[in-house]
Amino acid sequence: MGHILANVGNHGVRIGRIAGIRITLDWTWFFIATLAVGSITSAFAAAGTGFLLALLGGLLVAGGFFGSILAHELGHALTARRFGIRTESIALHVFGGVARLMGEPRTPRQELLISAAGPAVSLALAGGFWLLALALPAGLTIGLNVVVATFSNLAYANLVLGLFNLLPGFPLDGGRILRAWLWSRKRSYSEGTRIAAKVGEGVGLGLMCLAAGLLFMTGAFGSSLMLGAIGFVVRQAARAEGLRVGSRVYARPSGHEPGGGGESRGGTARVVRLPDGRIVIVHDI
Repeated sequence: MGHILANVGNHGVRIGRIAGIRITLDWTWFFIATLAVGSITSAFAAAGTGFLLALLGGLLVAGGFFGSILAHELGHALTARRFGIRTESIALHVFGGVARLMGEPRTPRQELLISAAGPAVSLALAGGFWLLALALPAGLTIGLNVVVATFSNLAYANLVLGLFNLLPGFPLDGGRILRAWLWSRKRSYSEGTRIAAKVGEGVGLGLMCLAAGLLFMTGAFGSSLMLGAIGFVVRQAARAEGLRVGSRVYARPSGHEPGGGGESRGGTARVVRLPDGRIVIVHDI
């Protein structure tokens, strides 16, 4: 998500490669993984499951969920590979996961398919886990109940993951799908990105307001904090992307866009101060 997560995956544990793509666990992942295992284990224990079975259930649900996030990101990466776009790495972190693509889509269709691949994987996993939960007979043994509950929880988690990422808030997948549509309609990658980024800022603000309301109404501090943090990251990343495409360094031809080779268009040059304090000459397009 833009410069907010620019360093995610640079500092962490490299656990191997899948399809030639480096997989990294960011240091922040260990924090959220510990919380997830502890919370799920407590929920199983409160339901009358013994500690060992509860711990096993917590490990299975948390492990399955993080594996699902990895599958979600692999969906993006492998679809991008079909269009000649390599993926440097996939990192799991406190907010989920991020695939570092080493290029940008060259057409609206490529943007659409790459962006939709992740949610499609999540929704397919939700359906698969749901069918597994239905196929197993519950109530026979406590151990079997834990397995059924694990599949049910993973079905729900993947459903939420898939639908949440379809929110039209850039840089979420739904925001990138929106950009693909705008890019196609307006025939301008930059204009599509600018509009999608503005919508993303609004979605991020909405998530932050929703988090505040959730905290006020229910007192659920942990959930509210996480939702508010995600909203903040979405808002800041959308704003950064809007700045990136809204003002291009003057030396760069303004007609250059992914998939485009048009001639340079006219514009006005001005001096702006970037968020990091640097002053540059930019060209408005």
